Amino acid sequence: MSHPIAPMIIRGQLITDNLIEVGGRGGDLSFLTPDANQYIDRLPLGNPAKLADLYTLNFDDILDYAVELGERLALHKTSTCRKPASCRT
Repeated sequence: MSHPIAPMIIRGQLITDNLIEVGGRGGDLSFLTPDANQYIDRLPLGNPAKLADLYTLNFDDILDYAVELGERLALHKTSTCRKPASCRT
């Protein structure tokens, strides 16, 4: 059985490596996602100064990102959800 992949996005980089299987709610669904332990050093945890470059983003940059992300999240366009029976919510 093929598992869907939930990629990780860190600072605009799409990550699909170092996948681990994760169980969904209720235990009837599982998916693959990158192992967060492998990427923890890339996250600006505990030091807000590491986020300083994000303050240079303007609203249009954020809106453009949200639009592109939304297009990729559209269920009618994803390969794993073309048949209603294969889509789970």
